[in-house]
Amino acid sequence: MKHTPGPWKITTIADYTFIGEVDNTRDGQGICEMMGECEANAKLIAAAPELLSALKRLELASAMVALVDNSEENLEAVELRAALNMSIKAIEKAEGENQ
Repeated sequence: MKHTPGPWKITTIADYTFIGEVDNTRDGQGICEMMGECEANAKLIAAAPELLSALKRLELASAMVALVDNSEENLEAVELRAALNMSIKAIEKAEGENQ
């Protein structure tokens, strides 16, 4: 499963909210259309590509740190490994690998 590449933008006209690509060279592909009070959801959806990219980078950095310090006594390392596991699951879910 492949998602539409970001960045995405939000356009609101009256009660109609549209989320689409910023780069219109690909025919301005639509991501999502909503009616009513959806501004907060639209902002989260529009940020999804950047959030996924940042999470992947954090996952890589966390994995490198976890390799260096895998002590159960270091609470920071334990928390980092927990966050790494959450990141892996979230990335898999976003990419449709583990549903």
